[in-house]
This record gives sequence, C-alpha cells and structure tokens, in this order.
Amino acid sequence: MNRLRINNYRFTIRFCTVARTYGFKTVGKFEKFLNSLESPHVKLYFGTSHMRASRLIRELEEFKKSY
Repeated sequence: MNRLRINNYRFTIRFCTVARTYGFKTVGKFEKFLNSLESPHVKLYFGTSHMRASRLIRELEEFKKSY
C-alpha cells in the first residue's frame, strides 16, 4: 500500500490537491508526513483554502479499512 499513487479514484479531490501541493505522490509518504505533524489539528493550506490534518487522516484511515 505504501507505493499506491494518490489519485481521484481513491481519494477526494481536496485530499489529492493537498497532497500534490505538498509534493506527495504516494500514500505511504503522505501518511508518514501526516503522522509526523505535531498536532492533528494543524491547518494545511493549499491555494487560498485550508484543510485540517485530522480530516485527511480520517479519510486515509477509511481508505486503509476498505483496501
């Protein structure tokens, strides 16, 4: 699963946009980044918008359960 690419078929468009903004292409590297954050309540900015890390982590956990 670490080498799976992040794409719109597996995740929401916002999830993919945040990952692309921070330069991540694979699920494993992005998961490692999210787990290394000091708090899950950190805001991750992309463009003029933001998304909390906890929401991204929740989406990633749901994907892992279904995969």
